[in-house]
This record gives sequence, structure tokens and C-alpha cells, in this order.
Amino acid sequence: MIRVPGAAIVTLLAVLAGFFGYRGFMGLRPTGPTRLVTEADLTSFVSASQDSSISEFVVVVLGATWCNGANDERLGRAVRKIESFRARSSRQNLTLTGIAVDRDAREGIGWLNRLGHFDELLAGGHWLNTGIVHFVWDDGLTRPALPQLAVIKRDIHLVDGRLRVAQQILVESAVGVVAIGALAERLPSLLAASERDQRGESSIEPVSH
Repeated sequence: MIRVPGAAIVTLLAVLAGFFGYRGFMGLRPTGPTRLVTEADLTSFVSASQDSSISEFVVVVLGATWCNGANDERLGRAVRKIESFRARSSRQNLTLTGIAVDRDAREGIGWLNRLGHFDELLAGGHWLNTGIVHFVWDDGLTRPALPQLAVIKRDIHLVDGRLRVAQQILVESAVGVVAIGALAERLPSLLAASERDQRGESSIEPVSH
């Protein structure tokens, strides 16, 4: 008979619980109510447009606690400038996203909270952070460089009860606190020009790296 140390059994149970989820592994059902997203929910999400579609701008800030430039006060001023612009313009189609390329998610979240008030935060995972995988490695919209500010435009459509991102392009990006500050200063005119492009007055071409 093979004897398995008690510590090994405890470790195995912990791994299984983490993999399947504690309640699922123990055969317990969730105690709270569950709710599926309905088409009515999604319709209200894009209700501003009669053709069930919206265009959204995502301003992405990339940095890390271990990056000297990301801890420069000028980066914080640039983020606050963007926040101030959005508050004055009451824009509903502008999302401010913060990505911390830290191994420790808590440290990254702390840095992002000190930097500004974001709509969404992604931290941890180092260079395999979900946001980095999406914006840098998969789509190639941004560069693997810190600190960085990227302005991304995406068209979203409601089709058969599902939201679909039809197009996602990089409008402009900047690396380094000086360039980021300049881009933050030009953001209002940049978004206005992009919206004119959408109306067919000209075309936007993805920025090449």
C-alpha cells in the first residue's frame, strides 16, 4: 500500500478547489440569485443609436510600479487632464482604462488608484496581463513599452442578442511622460477629428509602429 502524506492530500484538495471553484468542488450550489444578460439589457446599452450600434473611445494607460516613468508626477497630471476633459464634456463614449504590468496585482491596483480614477483596472500577470495580451500581443494595437497612453476607437454592434466589436483601431499612442502629456493635451481635438472621420469626411488609418 502506498501511503500519501496528509500534507500532500491537503495540497491536492486546495488545488482542486481552486480549479473547479470551492462550491462546485464541494457539490454546493451558489446561494445567491443568478441572472442572464437579456437582449433588453444589451439594447439599453446601445440605445443612444437607432441602428443598435455605438462607437466608443478607450484611453488606455499602461505602466507599472517598477517603471520610473510611470511614477513621474507628470503622468498623474496627464491622467487628471483626461478626467477633467471628460467631466466637462459629459462624454458617455469615453472609457479610461488602467493597466498595471506588475506581478503583484495588489501593488498594481494601488498604483493605478493613486494615479487617477479609472473606469476599469487590470493588474497583475506581468507581461501576460489580460489587458496586455489583448492590446499588445493579440491585436498589436499598442507597443510593449512603458509608460504609454493609447487612444483606441472601436465600433460595437448588437447582432442577434450579442454585442460584437466590428472594428478596433489605434487612433494614436504616446510613450514617455512628455509625449503622454502632449497627447492628453490634444485629446479633445483628436476625438473630434476621429468622429468627423466616422461621418465620412475623411478616413482613419491605423497608426503604424
